[in-house]
Amino acid sequence: MICSRCLQEFDAFSTVDASTAAVTKVFRAHHPSVSPPVRAAVLYRFHHHDRLQGVLHDMKYLGVYRIAWYFGRAIARYGAGAFSNDLPEMVMPVPLHPLRIAERTYNQSALIAQSLAGELGLPLCSDALIRRVYTSSQTGLTAAERHANLRGAFEVHGSALSGHVLLVDDVMTTGSTIAEAMSALRSSGVDRVSLAIVALAARSRI
Repeated sequence: MICSRCLQEFDAFSTVDASTAAVTKVFRAHHPSVSPPVRAAVLYRFHHHDRLQGVLHDMKYLGVYRIAWYFGRAIARYGAGAFSNDLPEMVMPVPLHPLRIAERTYNQSALIAQSLAGELGLPLCSDALIRRVYTSSQTGLTAAERHANLRGAFEVHGSALSGHVLLVDDVMTTGSTIAEAMSALRSSGVDRVSLAIVALAARSRI
């Protein structure tokens, strides 16, 4: 699904420890009141106008959803060792609002999570965390505007959760979406949250 030439040009993180450190820096800079994730398995650094941007665009907007299955398997292989001593109880995608799903017909993060859960042999929970607020696009917003745009956007539906959750998304920039989702999970009783993400935007570096 992705040619070897493109894969070689992607700016990959060397280890889960390296990607966890990068995500932790973003949280400390933009969300100091939110505890960073336990682990953050991020495959790549995202740069504008590179080959990865084109692949992610095709996956997200052009219906090439099989790429999401590939990324799910890739994250599972990359993060398997890091999670072996503290395996999450479930895998959970960052949800889209129903109107957004109607626009795109699918949630690429849910497809990544489905593939990832299957590879790791973990339960997939796609309906507990819901997005109750239809937010405008985050593209072009400052960190403060992103945070304000997403405040209170997520809630846990149904019974309370607990344990260790592996939260899945495609791209993280300032971390506002992830931070709000993590806060909702922790408010519901989740003890620990780890992340599985395809790419961390290069402008998020501190």
